[in-house]
Amino acid sequence: MNNVQHLNEEKFIKIKKVLIAIGCVSLIIGIGLFVSSFFIEVPEMGTQGWFEASKQQTTLRFLSFPFGLMIPLMTFFLAFRRGIMSFIMQQSMPVMQESMIKMASSTGAVAREITKGIKEGLNDDKTK
Repeated sequence: MNNVQHLNEEKFIKIKKVLIAIGCVSLIIGIGLFVSSFFIEVPEMGTQGWFEASKQQTTLRFLSFPFGLMIPLMTFFLAFRRGIMSFIMQQSMPVMQESMIKMASSTGAVAREITKGIKEGLNDDKTK
C-alpha cells in the first residue's frame, strides 16, 4: 500500500492564502462595481437615454452583490473553516463528554442484561 499523507500543513497554508486572495480581489471588485454605479448619470425619467443608463446602473448594482458579498463570504469561510470547526468542537466536547458519562451507567446496565441472557441461553443449550 502507498503511504499517502492526507494532512499536509504546507498545502493547507497555500490553499488558505489563495482563497483569501480570491476573496479579497472579489471584494474589491464588488465594492468597485457598487461605488461606480453611483457615478452613472441617469437622466430624468422619460428623457432620451434614461432606460439605458438605468439598466446599466441596475446591472452594476446587481453584479456587485455576488462579487462583493457572496464570493468573498464563501472563500473566507472555506479559508477559515478549519479554525471554525475546531472552535465548534472545543465548545461542544464538554457537553458530549458529560452526556457520555451519564449514558455510560445505563448502557452498562443494558449490556449486563444482554450478556446475562446470552449466558443463560448457552447454559440451557449445554443441559439439553
